[in-house]
Amino acid sequence: MLLADHNTRIIVFGSSADDARFVAEQIAHEAFHNVSFFPGSTGELQSAVR
Repeated sequence: MLLADHNTRIIVFGSSADDARFVAEQIAHEAFHNVSFFPGSTGELQSAVR
């Protein structure tokens, strides 16, 4: 991860939605701007962005 570029897009996967959300929130606290949370599966995310 490029720690100097706080506009880097970051995708977080976890064994559960709670795990992924926790990690995403921790990254967001480090002042990264492009952090968001999607509570669905990878397949649901692929369908949502099409």
